[in-house]
Amino acid sequence: MGRSWDELLEDRATLNDIDRKAIDYFLRKAIEAHRINPELKDEDTRTVLENLKLIDNNGVLTNAAILLFGKAPLRFFPGVEFRIGRFGIDESDLIFQDVVNGNIIQMADKVVTLLRSKYLISPIHYEGMQRLEPLEIPENALREMLYNSIVHKRYAGVHIQMWIFNNHIELWNEGKLPDELTIDALKGKHSSHPRNILLASVFYKAGFIETWGRGISKICNAFKAIGIEEPVFKQSEGGMLITFKRNYPTMTNEKSHSRANDPINDPIKLSSVDINVLHILSTNTKLTYNTLAEALSSSSATAKRSLQNLKAYGYITRQGSNKAGYWQLTEKGKIFIIKEQRL
Repeated sequence: MGRSWDELLEDRATLNDIDRKAIDYFLRKAIEAHRINPELKDEDTRTVLENLKLIDNNGVLTNAAILLFGKAPLRFFPGVEFRIGRFGIDESDLIFQDVVNGNIIQMADKVVTLLRSKYLISPIHYEGMQRLEPLEIPENALREMLYNSIVHKRYAGVHIQMWIFNNHIELWNEGKLPDELTIDALKGKHSSHPRNILLASVFYKAGFIETWGRGISKICNAFKAIGIEEPVFKQSEGGMLITFKRNYPTMTNEKSHSRANDPINDPIKLSSVDINVLHILSTNTKLTYNTLAEALSSSSATAKRSLQNLKAYGYITRQGSNKAGYWQLTEKGKIFIIKEQRL
């Protein structure tokens, strides 16, 4: 049997290309998961890599070593990126975007942090005295999807892509299913067929994935548990595409909200610019006129005028000083966003 791509040696790289902080991050996770000997945390970098089979007897690193722990893996492999885009009505309506790169062992953490801070909603609620801010979609399922896309990606190909729309999200990574598997088989009991053997081994040791082929089942169950439709999995353009619904929270006082303030019945007709601004502010409130204008592909004067209109209409309010403050959606603005997702 031939070696998988991640087992191949990269003789351009040396131990100087390995980030010890990334290795220490992995060791912490793996020890917490009880999947490695805690004594390994005191070993030098080469010994750790040897234990993980990421370096050969001559000190030459594998592709997996660079992907997992490299200081700049993009220098060796141009497809080591995770691109996120926020879109409006369709793919032609790009509002803003980000690119996450660096080692892949920490990539999912970076993506989740970015999604939480800028792209997704984290509705606040309390259990007793404890304040909770869960993501609008189950985070355990989100992480499982991210880990799968990172581990099973074809790294000789293009970057991972995530399209975020008003009511759903699409996640795509290059790399077809092995011949032994079908989409239907993924949802049931099946053996594990990792494309990248070393990557899968390290992610397993870190506690990120299992080896029992249960990932898709866990994702579907997590969505069903909170009343969201199961994600749709399909092979597309030489890779795996996952499409899943967003879950906007129901406002507790929505039913009692005055019809005079109901955005659906509001006589004020918002412009397409105003609506786009509301969507942007629903995920990122700390924007300047210039950055908002850039996201809208308009002038700063247009952005400022839209903010003034939305404030006058009661959809947003200004918190704090003009210099250090930020915009916040009012109850009326939040309900408008929620109801628009349902149209």
